[in-house]
Amino acid sequence: MTCYITERDLMRLKLKAHPPSGEAIKPLTSVDPDDESNKERLSITDYWTDVTTSKIKSDISFFLNGDKGAGKSYCNMTLGYGSARHLAEKNGGHWTDYFNIDFIAIMLPEEVSDLIRLNAPLAVKDYDDVSPGYNSRAFNSKENKEQNDIVITNRTDNNIQLWSAPDQGMTDKVLRETCNYYGEAERNERAVMNGFNILRIFRAEKNKRTGERYYKQMWYENKKLVKTLLKSDYPELKALFEEYDKKRAHAANEMKKLKEERKKELEKKRAEGGESRIGRKPRTGSNPETIRNAHERGKIMNEFYLKGCSKKEAMKEAGITKGQYYNWLAYGFIEEDGTPIT
Repeated sequence: MTCYITERDLMRLKLKAHPPSGEAIKPLTSVDPDDESNKERLSITDYWTDVTTSKIKSDISFFLNGDKGAGKSYCNMTLGYGSARHLAEKNGGHWTDYFNIDFIAIMLPEEVSDLIRLNAPLAVKDYDDVSPGYNSRAFNSKENKEQNDIVITNRTDNNIQLWSAPDQGMTDKVLRETCNYYGEAERNERAVMNGFNILRIFRAEKNKRTGERYYKQMWYENKKLVKTLLKSDYPELKALFEEYDKKRAHAANEMKKLKEERKKELEKKRAEGGESRIGRKPRTGSNPETIRNAHERGKIMNEFYLKGCSKKEAMKEAGITKGQYYNWLAYGFIEEDGTPIT
């Protein structure tokens, strides 16, 4: 199920002009750490479950980054399935006791919130495309604060939590800081045609003095493991994928309804004068040059904000200092997201 490859092995997966054959990748599948016949356990899911079932009383939190269509959802489900199988081996029961479709939250904020609050010791929780329900733009919202409190204090539940988003900057910083593993999914047509998903997995560590995060690559037998291959060929895992596809289609329809509701609310507020302008200082007598500068930079900030940058990152890209931002906001030159107010 899980294969590790080095840089030399990776060359076999480079795109070629002709279609790949099954033999081209066969050497990679011959060593399978999850296979019962293999006495040497190398699987990362085996290691993760060693951590969560030990006396350490710790948890695992993995954040997977990657372009749309890179296979993030299937990668995390495969890792969740592998983890659940190992949990069943070590604690008894069936793998579905630890991971199933009910432990997968897809996009919808209420699903993400419900799964975070779910009390299920040793469970594997999969938060698929989490950015709408744990948005970095809503970092100061009541919902995000409550979710952060739970995520920070749920170590004793010994959960394996799998998160994914197209870009980690789209999700709340507190969530990202609590993840001790980080992954990058890769779009590789040659591998997909052979039934694989490819990702890099790093151990995330933080320097407590400087606050900087470091991403360490893993090694095996003095070789740096640059990639991890996930092959999803188990019938029961394929059945889970089918359940997921149905649930995701439903979530996508619900997200469309939610966006329409938010759009109507925003239009209503703007028609009534704008909630964001309440309590601001009057703009009379302001320097026209200052207003023009605020509008120009605010427009740039809003463009980066809409691309998924955090407010701080968008301000930096637009060259807006913290003092300028709050002054322009107070005087009613711009909205909170940088949109110029004319």
